[in-house]
Amino acid sequence: MKTYILSSALMATTISGVSAAPQVAPTTPGFPQPIIVVIDTQKVFADSKAAQGVQVELEKKRVEFQDAMTKLETELRTKHEDLEKKRTTMSEADFKKASDAFEKRVAEVQMKRDVLKFQMESASEAAREQINAAMLKASDAIKSESGANLVLQKQMVLADSSFDVTEKVSAKLNKDLPSVKLTYKPEAEILKEVQAQK
Repeated sequence: MKTYILSSALMATTISGVSAAPQVAPTTPGFPQPIIVVIDTQKVFADSKAAQGVQVELEKKRVEFQDAMTKLETELRTKHEDLEKKRTTMSEADFKKASDAFEKRVAEVQMKRDVLKFQMESASEAAREQINAAMLKASDAIKSESGANLVLQKQMVLADSSFDVTEKVSAKLNKDLPSVKLTYKPEAEILKEVQAQK
């Protein structure tokens, strides 16, 4: 069964204030009679067990990331203080050599920070795409089960609750995709991607 999209004007005349289900909108010659269901996709995603699990795992990763960066920042601060203490006792050439080595280490730490951040972001985006794909599949299944040929987002319309199949979609999504495994790209691979962006 094909799915069709109504114009804003037609949505207003067919959805607002309607209280009985199923409801159909006036037909246009050459098109089938719209049979409508409404889904709150934001709620479906927020209530998704997979999405909630991803947030928990990302928070753990964020704490690990912050701990790693704190250690590296402490290392840099200690090296800098040590370098400043030795400055007056070092020759100009030795100081320049030590200063260059320090600057190189600073750049390495900054790159490490960018890599870890990109690693988290790419894993999060991949998980989101997987959940969205499963949500779309669940929505299509519930649409077909309901005999509908038109799905509208709840955020875009004012509709009677009898149109709403959000809970059915949530249940279907949680059954089909109860969890998502976060996959982090190897740091070497991400390093190449980050360097390519600079």
